[in-house]
Amino acid sequence: MANVYLISLWRHQDEADARTLVITTLILSNSLLIYLNRAPGVSIFKILKNRSNKIVSWISISSVILLILALYVPSVRSVLNFSFMHPIDLIICTLTSLAAVGFSEICLSHYIKKRDKY
Repeated sequence: MANVYLISLWRHQDEADARTLVITTLILSNSLLIYLNRAPGVSIFKILKNRSNKIVSWISISSVILLILALYVPSVRSVLNFSFMHPIDLIICTLTSLAAVGFSEICLSHYIKKRDKY
């Protein structure tokens, strides 16, 4: 998350922009990490194809909907002191979340292979 904060500083954004970027990245990353931790050693793509646990899907969809409401409904955005998210901001948050989860999946699969070896 530090890289998102540093990107916002590099882009000369204010505190509300940085807070919005970091919170968005955290919510997206945590939603993806839920899927990753459901079945260690199984690819996240296989987990996303498997629709056996509908509650997790509903929780993820609900968190994204609540995030969209927090970012784009002016009254909610002002209460949370968020700023408006531009498309480039969403791209930064999404790519950072995907990179973090991808890195976690690589580390987890390496750990599982190493553990199973012994």
